[in-house]
Amino acid sequence: MKGITTIIKIISWIIFPIGLGTYFTSGGIVDGKLATGVAAVDALKSAAGSMIGMVPSGMVLLSSVALAVSVIRLATKKVLVRELFCIETLARVDTLCLDKTGTITDGTMTVEKVIKLNSNYDVATLVSDMLVATGDANTTANALKAYFNTPSGKKATAVVPFSSARKFSGATIDGTTVCVGASEFLLSNVDASLAGQQDDLLRQGYRVVVVAVSNTPIQDDVATNLTPVAIVALQDTVRSDAKEIIGWFASNDVDVKIISGDNPLSVSVIAGKVGVKDADKYVSLDGMTDEQVAEIATRYTMFGRVSPEQKAVLVKALKANGKTVAMMGDGVNDILAMKESDCAVSVGCGSDPAKTVAQIVLTNNQFASMPKIVAEGRRVVNNVQNSSSLFLMKTCMTVFTSVLLMAINKPYPFQPQNLYAIEFFIIGICSFLLALKPNHNIIRGNFVKNVLSATVPSGLAMFLSVAMTYAFAKAIGVDTNQAQLATVAMFSMTFTGLIALLILLFPYDKANLAIAGVATVGTSACFLVFPWALGLIAKWTGSQQADPIFVAIPTETIWFVVINVLAMGVIIVAGKLVMKKLQKSN
Repeated sequence: MKGITTIIKIISWIIFPIGLGTYFTSGGIVDGKLATGVAAVDALKSAAGSMIGMVPSGMVLLSSVALAVSVIRLATKKVLVRELFCIETLARVDTLCLDKTGTITDGTMTVEKVIKLNSNYDVATLVSDMLVATGDANTTANALKAYFNTPSGKKATAVVPFSSARKFSGATIDGTTVCVGASEFLLSNVDASLAGQQDDLLRQGYRVVVVAVSNTPIQDDVATNLTPVAIVALQDTVRSDAKEIIGWFASNDVDVKIISGDNPLSVSVIAGKVGVKDADKYVSLDGMTDEQVAEIATRYTMFGRVSPEQKAVLVKALKANGKTVAMMGDGVNDILAMKESDCAVSVGCGSDPAKTVAQIVLTNNQFASMPKIVAEGRRVVNNVQNSSSLFLMKTCMTVFTSVLLMAINKPYPFQPQNLYAIEFFIIGICSFLLALKPNHNIIRGNFVKNVLSATVPSGLAMFLSVAMTYAFAKAIGVDTNQAQLATVAMFSMTFTGLIALLILLFPYDKANLAIAGVATVGTSACFLVFPWALGLIAKWTGSQQADPIFVAIPTETIWFVVINVLAMGVIIVAGKLVMKKLQKSN
């Protein structure tokens, strides 16, 4: 939409000066004075034809309708789009940041192993009592509750609920403090034996927590003098479709980066199982400054022990390196990063603040919906890009033609009704059909540059078809009759526009063949069946009778139009090839 707005602003600056100039050169000035009567009306019609031809009427409406249709389509797939233009943004994303929980994994865990380090403690009861006291209901806590379910009923005197900053939870019960969490956050010293056992479990892809106890009560949310009594290994449940989804993003040039609060080694193992590219490039952000985090943002794929603030720093750093970033989050700790991203995505079961910040909400909580959203965005952007080139080729033709005729002091040949065929059947109807057809091509380059590269060859060819008509007017015998000259120019310009559309639709599938058929039949019908709609019969015979429409121009002009249009088709193809080479070289 920014690109379209830029184009409209440029056209707004040139349309009035050119329109005014066209009025004067089309008979608005007679003997140094403003024309009156029929001459003034004809000059005004020519100026109107020039100005209307420069307006890409319908282009903004087309973009809005295409995006609105996408919103409706996504709604049927349980995707809530909260901002219309985010569909395009997500389609342009080249870096997707997410937590493995709820994306690669389904958000559930199971306890797989419990390694007791001290047999003097009843680990099951200790953990059960602590969970009852803290009331934690996160993924890890739910897995522990399902496995350790033997509470003693004793009341806690102090409680530390889990937080992503602390990485542990705990409670003081009957004089004993029990804490469960990451060992590096619980223990002041992790001995070699404990570290070795944890690393073995992490390499197998387990999430590892330590159960630690102390005789010192919790004070000010701080637990001290803790001693480990057990290691608990939990297994994330990997989504059955995770590998397919990650593979889709990889094949569509979207880098996936995992930003997690878990140990980076276990995250790396799980990510590797589902095919995340460069899953072996992992790092822990624990203790890093913001400057250090920003420096390594592009060097690693797996980020572990990440704080909410560090998530935002990572996103900002990736954007600073030219990436278009989408952040998928579901909790309060993701909000900062989501706000910094180009496109924020949440899930229906996420927290209310996260859903408020998000532009897209997956109400079905399915990560599998992401490829559908990206594909829908690509359909919109690529199709609107193609459709916009149809609107602007007429603008381009009108500007060039108006400037040329002003330079040689000739009247502008086309009045508004002379453009109906190209307005309705080549641009109007076909552009909307084109905007709604399937298109899953990867979006490449800048919208404005892409549109102009497709527009300039077609617009230039349409202009040249008119210029050639004027250049060969004497040879085909229409140089002395302005009405005949305008008619031949209209034939050449209109059918050159049709050729441009047919070239744009290549390669052909069923949808493109149908669009080509609509354009060809509709345009031909305007000339053969409804010539009065284009002002042809009135211009040639002075009546509204259905006389043969070619009666007013010499027969040889028909052959000239055919040759002219075919030559312009060659110019369009050559121009598009040149534009592609220029884009690749840049």
